[in-house]
Amino acid sequence: MAVGVSWSTSPRLADRVDQFLYYDKDVDPIDSQRFRPRRATSGTAEDSELQRVFEMVVEIIRSSQHGDRALLSWIKNELIRRLRQFDESRFGFPKFKLFIREAERLGLLHIVEDGLVDWAYLPGAQTPVEMGVGEVAPLEPLDPSAIPTIIRFAADLESRSPYVAFMYLADQIVRAAILPHLRRDQLMLLLNQAVDDLVFLRGVYTLEDPLGGQTKNIRTLVLNREHPQVRAALAHAPEDAANTGPASAVCQESDSQPEGAGPDPELERSQGALETDPENPALLMNLARRHFQLRQFEEASQYQRRALAAQPDNIEYRCLLARTLGAALKVDEAIALCRETAALAPEHPLPHMTLGAILYARGESWGEAAAEFQRALELLGDGDAQRAQLLLNIARCQERLGDEDAAAASCHRGLAQSPDHPGLLEFQVYLQMTPVQRQGFQWAKQAAALAVQPGREAETIEAANKAIQADPDQYLSYYALGEVQQRLRRLRPAAENLEKAAALCPNAATQAAIRQKLARLYVKLGESERAQQVQAQVASMEMKAAIEVTEEA
Repeated sequence: MAVGVSWSTSPRLADRVDQFLYYDKDVDPIDSQRFRPRRATSGTAEDSELQRVFEMVVEIIRSSQHGDRALLSWIKNELIRRLRQFDESRFGFPKFKLFIREAERLGLLHIVEDGLVDWAYLPGAQTPVEMGVGEVAPLEPLDPSAIPTIIRFAADLESRSPYVAFMYLADQIVRAAILPHLRRDQLMLLLNQAVDDLVFLRGVYTLEDPLGGQTKNIRTLVLNREHPQVRAALAHAPEDAANTGPASAVCQESDSQPEGAGPDPELERSQGALETDPENPALLMNLARRHFQLRQFEEASQYQRRALAAQPDNIEYRCLLARTLGAALKVDEAIALCRETAALAPEHPLPHMTLGAILYARGESWGEAAAEFQRALELLGDGDAQRAQLLLNIARCQERLGDEDAAAASCHRGLAQSPDHPGLLEFQVYLQMTPVQRQGFQWAKQAAALAVQPGREAETIEAANKAIQADPDQYLSYYALGEVQQRLRRLRPAAENLEKAAALCPNAATQAAIRQKLARLYVKLGESERAQQVQAQVASMEMKAAIEVTEEA
């Protein structure tokens, strides 16, 4: 007999045992309310926001291809696309399916489970008799002939954009109508299949807030140009549009242009808006922001100077220009502008924050940088996140200056402001390392950064091996090796390194993500039983996390 949970147990496991019990159905049916934090009163602002999100879910289902039903995975992707910051855990639900179960409890929809696929139906929709799982219409087979078209489109998009995220790629394909015979849900499934087949690799693009210096990591897709299917698609454009369908005809037309010749769509839109109002400071700064993201610092600074000419006392514009000058290695000019701005607005924290970041990046002025961050902290009003980030910046300067006690104290103050701040948590661990371990940690971070960049496999392996030599207990090194070896089709060594990474990883959520990768890898190796064991480990970890949420509530 085996026991599992319905949302993460493979049907293949249930078929291989004499008796299988779904814990959330047969043993202790889940009441989604148990997973929600208790509130003192009803009708709070959070309840009102939750109701608005549920209304949007209903609207999303109505806007789907079917009009009365939609895949749960598609609903979540649409919520993220529309709300950007959507996260079901904000409302106390550890799983999206539990979030949708709450909408079902309220009578807004009902869920139909079709094997590994879950559908949300609106009330009154035509559903199978007694909601029979086996009677739900199966998904249409995927169209593999569309993959080369997607590859060529993604390659062109990569040449014009600093990064390409999953939903951005899907949106652009739909807008360009290069695959008119595919519905959006079919396209999403096709893209997911391409990721599983390593046609696309998962990457990370780091965006820095030009004002506060805070960074945000964006999950991206990167074409795996070493993949045989990608090589073939990029080497051979379709010769006869009549034989390959309308999608290929559109793609063939677009492929006649030189690679990388297309302009950036966002720049085009911003420039078009600026033509109607050439001296609008907000439009000028918007163009500057996009050029900065594209690392076109000269163009960014030109637009920023024009905006400043219209509003010479705008502190934010001044600091953004200083950031751009610093990124363009015009450090002296950037520092002079920051000092001039600080004199113009002596009670404003932003010039000191910006100057501190520029001095720190210069690499030799950590004492001066710490003083500027400290001054910004004194001037800053309420705002735990910003205060925590400033304390992290101060701690980093103190560590560079050799005062580790002061660095630890600043880190502790920052965590008191924001206990879940990832940068502070990582820095706290870093301070506990020996000098050799710190060197290993730096090498491991470099290896992890290189691992998501196709064509830099040799550098990744070299950095990871140096990290392991310095500190064999740093999980990032093995993770980087596993990622690269998987890309190089060395699946057995990849699995071994990912196993080590999962065993050493201190973060439960990251460990679960690594084990998910491992399960897919074992499937590719033909080891289905091992894959099921790993999936069971992940399910156990997720159930433990759900129980902890329940106990906290």
